[in-house]
Amino acid sequence: MHELACRKATPEDLPFLVKLRHDTMNPHLAASGVNQSEEEHLQRVLAHFESAEILTQGSEPVGLLKVVRGGQSWELVQVQLSPSLQGQGFGTQLLKQLVSEAQAANAELRLSVLKANPARRVYERLGFTVIAEKAHAFEMQRAPTIERDVQGR
Repeated sequence: MHELACRKATPEDLPFLVKLRHDTMNPHLAASGVNQSEEEHLQRVLAHFESAEILTQGSEPVGLLKVVRGGQSWELVQVQLSPSLQGQGFGTQLLKQLVSEAQAANAELRLSVLKANPARRVYERLGFTVIAEKAHAFEMQRAPTIERDVQGR
């Protein structure tokens, strides 16, 4: 299993990112009864683009991680892996690392997941809980763990 590396996304990555979005999200969108136009897919890719990181394996782009790190509240905007890498633990490893970074910064993590997306189970295993329900998605949050001293205070 080759490790994943990250690099900042550039405008040259847009064709890859739009294809990745189709490959990874269309089944979940369809199962949720959501039909997105090409323009809506592109707008989702462009949202918070300054926070986008391309996940690579060797020199090949294989995914996207988009996290807005804002003070004590971080938002996981998008995490997508090429279908050929799904189910191999890469996503869980990536999310565990993000959770660790948020914990070190004493920041909560928030995200939105489509109701039909099985990734919700991964998020729950990592300590995220549903805090709101929308028509097609759950809003989830993972609060920072408060470190306690030896006396438990």
